[in-house]
Amino acid sequence: MSETQQGAGWWQASDGKWYAPELHPNYVAPTASSPTGDASPAAGLAADEAPEALAPGVTAAQGATAPGASAGPGGYAGGPVGYVGSPTAPPVGPPPGGGYGYTAGGFQPNLAAARYSGLAIASLVLSIIWLGGIGAILAVIFAIMALRRVTASNGMLRGRGLAIAGLIIGIVGLLGAALTWSLVAWIGTNAHDVTVPVGSTVNVSDSFSLGVSTMQIRSVHRIGQTSGSTTGSYVVANVQVCAGNSGSRTGVFDQAFILNTGGGNSVSGSNSGQQLPDIGNGSIPSNSCRTGNVTFNVGSGTNPTSIAYHGFLPSTYTWTIAGGL
Repeated sequence: MSETQQGAGWWQASDGKWYAPELHPNYVAPTASSPTGDASPAAGLAADEAPEALAPGVTAAQGATAPGASAGPGGYAGGPVGYVGSPTAPPVGPPPGGGYGYTAGGFQPNLAAARYSGLAIASLVLSIIWLGGIGAILAVIFAIMALRRVTASNGMLRGRGLAIAGLIIGIVGLLGAALTWSLVAWIGTNAHDVTVPVGSTVNVSDSFSLGVSTMQIRSVHRIGQTSGSTTGSYVVANVQVCAGNSGSRTGVFDQAFILNTGGGNSVSGSNSGQQLPDIGNGSIPSNSCRTGNVTFNVGSGTNPTSIAYHGFLPSTYTWTIAGGL
């Protein structure tokens, strides 16, 4: 072993050291003298394994690992790249240009040159807009398409994170749309709008009737309070409320009754007790009825036209007052 070549047949290993010919892994001891009488150790190497002079500045290890050269025994290259007379010089660094670079996995596209997937961007935007569930559906579809294309692009498309975000938000939007439209359908099924004249009985059949089965405004009349702290003009409605088999713990509420006037105004009922008993906030036993009054504080010139009871949800039951009061 030497730091420099000591003679014919000496070969340089991958560690940069020079070794005698007989130390070469493929060295074969000569059995006879060569025709020229040369019995040097180099004669024991096959013709295609004999060391050749390397190009200036190129070591045997570089020649053996250069692109286009196959690795030979002892660190020698099996091809001509890197040797004197070779038509090409071995690359000792990355090729010119910024499009490709050396990585642990070989040549890879430069991520700076990759573009974002339009489907991934559209997926995220639509998932946020929602559009009553339509945007959520499109967001999920676009997200799946974007993920497939980004995966198949080998790094030329970006936006995987955007697509995943659009997919997750889109799924949440689909669940929200399902709940929203189910609620709308349920309200539409249970909501009622009934108008009858005073004295008629209506069936209260919405799911939030609080146990009330029927309701009737039996009569409407006007009273005046001329003294005391409650002086004023009032309209009183006599109401009968009946409960079903389960009864009603709360009955009805005075404030749920609305008196409509000819001028387009409305007044909520109150439990001021101008005429007792009051109908509001009282329980009703099962299959029983309860009768009481609802009081409306109105102006002296007010012309009542109807009384409505607004149940839960948008259900409305209206009794018209014929001829006014």
